[in-house]
Formats: sequence, structure tokens, C-alpha cells
Amino acid sequence: MRIGIHTGNIIGGVIGTDIVRYDIYGPNVLIANKMESNGERGRIMISEATYKLVNNSFPNSFDYEERKEDVTIKSLNDLMIKCYFVSSKSNQEDSLEHLAFVSPLNMQNPICCSEKCIIEPEENGSNNEE
Repeated sequence: MRIGIHTGNIIGGVIGTDIVRYDIYGPNVLIANKMESNGERGRIMISEATYKLVNNSFPNSFDYEERKEDVTIKSLNDLMIKCYFVSSKSNQEDSLEHLAFVSPLNMQNPICCSEKCIIEPEENGSNNEE
């Protein structure tokens, strides 16, 4: 599996009348797709925009390896995107390996889920634990 991540604005909308689907559009969707398709098996490739966002929000939390070649996107006037392979730091005690979701809207106070999260039962007394 390859994973590609890019950060940017998108347009979302509903298409169809019989079978309604929600989809996203825009140049940033294409860039994210190119991050994935030009990546390597078993690795996460991120664009320079995502690199700056993650590195500024979580300094010294990840290792980055700059890809030797920029990704060229012909349909965007031969736009060249610098990219990086990202991995967790292997020797870091304060690792973010438990991080499963980060809200891009508020990177200063990220929303996250981890295996350490405790799910409280609902107030009505129902408990969905098995």
C-alpha cells in the first residue's frame, strides 16, 4: 500500500440524482493523488505544503527523507512539487505513534484518538462495550 498526503483547499459537492454521491474536486485533490501514485510501496509521501504544516505543528516528531525527484503534474502546467517520505522517529520517547486523527482546522490543539482513549458510557446508561 502507498499513502500520499497533500494539504490545501478543495471544493466538495453532491453529484447525481438517482444515486447521490459526495465528491471532492480541485487541483489539491490531484496533487494528493499524485503523492500517492508516485510514492513507494509501504511508505507515506507528503507534499512540501504538508511537510511545512506537520513540521511546524509537531517539530522533531518525525523523520523526513526528501524524494530525489520532484513530482511533475502535467495537467497543472507542469507544476513541480517537492515531496518527502515521512516516518516516525524510532528513538523518540515522546512519540506520536498513538495519533490516529488530527483536525487540520486546529493544529494548535489537535483532536486525536488513540488506543489509550477511554470511551465513557452515554448518560442514558447504555453501554456498548462487549
